[in-house]
Amino acid sequence: SVGAGAAYKFEKVALSGLYTNTRLEPKGGTVETLHNASLTVAYWLTPNLILASGYTYSKLGDYRWNTFNGAVDYLFSKRTDVYFMANFQ
Repeated sequence: SVGAGAAYKFEKVALSGLYTNTRLEPKGGTVETLHNASLTVAYWLTPNLILASGYTYSKLGDYRWNTFNGAVDYLFSKRTDVYFMANFQ
């Protein structure tokens, strides 16, 4: 597997992107490569409350699909948070 990503945070908005390339080598099967490219946007409503949304494009051989997600994250402390996330594929 190989991947590369980048992120940048403005004042209350963070943008991040990630690309991964995974070679799948099943025993006795055809070698395939799974490509994923994703983009995420996060917005801090308050220092403890974050809204985030993302999109991922995936390709495996002749198959292609899209995944959309959204999340709400509440930070209780530096180590503790609770979140709700929904995905649509």
